[in-house]
Amino acid sequence: VCQNDPGFYSYTEVRITCRKRNGVTTFYNIAQAGFLGSIGDEMKQKFEIEDETALYVVFGKSDHSSPESNPAYGSGLCIYTLGNIRRAFTGAQQECYLKRSYLLPWIVHTEPRCTEDRETAAKIDDNFCGKPTNAGIGARYPLQTETNVTSEHHLATSLAIVIYQSKTVAIMGTREGMVLKVLIDGTNAPPFAEINIAEGLQRKSVARDVEFDASGEHLYMLTGNRVSLYVFVHLIYTSRRESHSRAHVIYTSRNAERHT
Repeated sequence: VCQNDPGFYSYTEVRITCRKRNGVTTFYNIAQAGFLGSIGDEMKQKFEIEDETALYVVFGKSDHSSPESNPAYGSGLCIYTLGNIRRAFTGAQQECYLKRSYLLPWIVHTEPRCTEDRETAAKIDDNFCGKPTNAGIGARYPLQTETNVTSEHHLATSLAIVIYQSKTVAIMGTREGMVLKVLIDGTNAPPFAEINIAEGLQRKSVARDVEFDASGEHLYMLTGNRVSLYVFVHLIYTSRRESHSRAHVIYTSRNAERHT
C-alpha cells in the first residue's frame, strides 16, 4: 500500500458485496459492523487461504432505497482477505489507467472518465502512489463474496473475532441485546452460545464499538447505558459428528451500569 501520497492521488474506492450463500440472489447491502482480525489455521487450511489477516463484515438488508437494515431479513457475515482487498485496489487502478473505468464524481468535478496512460498501467503494483491525472478512482467491479455465516432471526450490530485452538470464532452483538458466538468453518453452523446482556434495559441494541483488553481475553460491550465485561475462559467443542457441532462456553461475567 502506498505510504507517501500527500496529495491523495492514489485514493481509490472499491465496493464490497455480500451475497447469501446457496445460490439465492439475496444481497446484504448495509454494513452493520466490521473487524480486522486474524484467520484461524483450520479456516486457512480448509479454504486454502494464504493470508494471515482478513476484514470480517456483518451486513443487514434494507427495503428498497432505505438507508437502514430491516431486522426481518436477519444478517450475514462475509470475509475479505487482505490479499484479495489489495488485488482489488491494484486492479481498479490498472483499469483506470487503461481507460476502462471512471473517476469518483464526488471527488473529481471535471471529466469523469479516466485518462489513458498504458505505460503507467504496466508499472502499477500494490505500492502505487497515483498521479494527479487520475485522482479519485472508482473500481469498475465490486469485490464479491458469499456469506460464511447467516442469521435468519438476528440483526447483528457489533462484531469481534477470536482465534481459539486454531478455530475462528465470531462474537456478534445483536439489535435485541444478545451475544452470539459462532464457529466460522464454512458450514453455516448455528450459534453455539447465545447470551442476553440487555435484560432489563429499554435500549437493548449492542453498540458497534467493542473492545478487547490487552490480554485479549476480556471483551467490553455496550448496551444502552450498561457496559458488560466478559472473561472467556474455555470454549469446549463437542465432536463434529455429535450434536451438530454444538459447543458450550464457560465464562465469568461482570456488568457495570452507568446512569445518565
